[in-house]
Amino acid sequence: MKFIVAVILSLGIAALVYYFNSTPSTTTNLPASTVAANDGPKAYLTASYKMNVDGRDFSLKMVYDFPNSQVCEAQLNSTDTMNMISTFKQRCSSDSVCKEADISSCSSFTDQKYKDMLDKNYHDTHYIYLSDSKLTDQRGVIVFWGLNEQESEKMCDYVKKSNRTINPINIECL
Repeated sequence: MKFIVAVILSLGIAALVYYFNSTPSTTTNLPASTVAANDGPKAYLTASYKMNVDGRDFSLKMVYDFPNSQVCEAQLNSTDTMNMISTFKQRCSSDSVCKEADISSCSSFTDQKYKDMLDKNYHDTHYIYLSDSKLTDQRGVIVFWGLNEQESEKMCDYVKKSNRTINPINIECL
């Protein structure tokens, strides 16, 4: 039971991080003339938690897809209090099951498996696909590595049912 509660709390944090990082307020500070959707290649930002519950290790990995590195960097470096990426590591230090939190720099590279997931393609594990109809050029995936199929399905169903608290995010269990 403790394991499921820890996973649910972690998933909630992940969904909130996605929501607050996808809100337009953090990217509207950029002049439109400096950042256009076709300014350079896509950029990816990865955040992960490594956790241990009851002696069992698992990790939560989130991958965000931005239209270019300027938008990604704006999200990563934002001082906006609504930007939860800035407090991601701090949240881990206050969570008793979190062993390590890591946020990558913006990169034009991510593993092919995450690109496939961002394109909503089948993968050998269940994952959560996040999108916002207001920001069609940004999307994300959340994957729990170390959970079995049944646990992954439960987590995704839980997040989907809890979506009322983090609207307008569209959540799909794939």
